[in-house]
Amino acid sequence: MIFLYHGTDGGLTKRKALSDLKKEGKEVTSSYDLFKDSLKDVLFDLSSLSLFGERKVVLVENFYDLTSLKLPRGTNKDDEKVVSSFYSYLETEKDENDLLLLLPALLNSKADRVKQLKKNPFVRFLEVSPLGQEDYLSLGYQLAKEWDKEVDKEALLLLYERSGKDFLLFVNTLRMLLSHGKHLTRKDVEEMVEEPIEDKAYECLSFLLKGNVTESLKSYRNVRRQGNEGIQILWTFVNQLRLMALVKGKSEEGKGNDEIAKEISSLGAPIKSGRVYYIKKDLALLSFDRLLLILSDLSRMEEEIKIDGDDVDVRMENFLLNFDRNYRKR
Repeated sequence: MIFLYHGTDGGLTKRKALSDLKKEGKEVTSSYDLFKDSLKDVLFDLSSLSLFGERKVVLVENFYDLTSLKLPRGTNKDDEKVVSSFYSYLETEKDENDLLLLLPALLNSKADRVKQLKKNPFVRFLEVSPLGQEDYLSLGYQLAKEWDKEVDKEALLLLYERSGKDFLLFVNTLRMLLSHGKHLTRKDVEEMVEEPIEDKAYECLSFLLKGNVTESLKSYRNVRRQGNEGIQILWTFVNQLRLMALVKGKSEEGKGNDEIAKEISSLGAPIKSGRVYYIKKDLALLSFDRLLLILSDLSRMEEEIKIDGDDVDVRMENFLLNFDRNYRKR
């Protein structure tokens, strides 16, 4: 059988796959990560006989090809001949082995290869939905009980926010925190888990988009004083503005908040319609074309900081101070 697990949280998707496997009383016999391994190795493994003739259970992580995402730069990329051979295996596999393919995002249901795979009765598609706040609270209490520790609800709620609702980050950070004492409180989380730089930088960008340059500048300097690199703040601006540009572009196409949220979430960046609403509100005076100009200027700024040695703080503060004059609609 072939099991295609897809979802927006890679850690959670893997946990679900391994949990399902355990319920079946099976164990992984070999695993591959396509960030560093090749589909050629996977194919060789699947087509070769096992040493003792037992059924193979092969786990493959980071299979991007059936999603709308592009492979990250520097990632191993198989040639088209190998990819075609792998799909030939997927389309003709009967029931000799168990192959678990883990996708790092939601399935691109419109892709021709997906439509073709759905014709194979030995291929199962399993979507792994994100955990909600209550799920994370239950998970936190369960882990604390396993460690014979106590944990306050307020501590788990703060960790839920500061971990960016990322399953592995939440679990690994909670385990680290539980190892420091018998009772985990909100104060412990505040002192030992930093607020994500994305949240800090978003405050700075939010002030800027609302036209409050003074507060935006204060926010930037405050984030820098907390030990965050200026170039990290620039990267966060770029990531957030890319998301905003997606929202703005789809909005200018006449799409509603729910439709925009659904389309962007399918690309691997979960977003709710409420967030779409507030992004559109922040971008009332910025067009899609103007957002592309901002992204282009930030990209050039990054190059000049890295290659020409420009001072990151001077460039970032100039960007903030001149934002209205350079980009705002009049």
